[in-house]
Amino acid sequence: MTDRLSVRALLLNGWQNIQETNHDKAVGTQVQFKPSTDVLLNWSTFIGNEQPDTSASQLRIFNDLYAQLSLSEKLSLALWFDIGLQKQKQGTSYDSWHTGTAILRYVLHPQWSVSMRGEYYTDKRGVIIPTGTPENFQTASGSVNLDFAASPNVLWRLELRLFSSKDKIYPSKAGPKSTDGFLAASAAISF
Repeated sequence: MTDRLSVRALLLNGWQNIQETNHDKAVGTQVQFKPSTDVLLNWSTFIGNEQPDTSASQLRIFNDLYAQLSLSEKLSLALWFDIGLQKQKQGTSYDSWHTGTAILRYVLHPQWSVSMRGEYYTDKRGVIIPTGTPENFQTASGSVNLDFAASPNVLWRLELRLFSSKDKIYPSKAGPKSTDGFLAASAAISF
């Protein structure tokens, strides 16, 4: 490892688990390369079974690729592409899902920033997000947020986010609809 290159091998309990779902372990990797002070490139992987012990094992393979770019002192861009595969319950075929994301961030003041995010997520077979609809979860979303860093470890966020899906997957009093949105305020504390 150097200041420009970092390589990690991981032994994991599972995929974003708070509580263990089975006795299987998973493996992962992370490779980060920083060709300059303004660019960070990342490739992370996950390989493991996420099914409960009471179900047949289904191998899950996931790749996360992203780039963080400082375009100027105040403007930055982050680009993500994720792709995952999971073995079907029957046979040897795999189902897949993927997402692409772009986030543009502008610093207004040392404590204030505004960001815009565009994202597309497709999970036609409902591996990660089953909806029970013909197209399952295939959604585009966009958001705008205003962040206030009260201190180095406290961040306040106000976010407006809109979603548009191929199927009517969002509940409403009038019945399911294909679009939705929300306005949220949140706080994050790190220590």
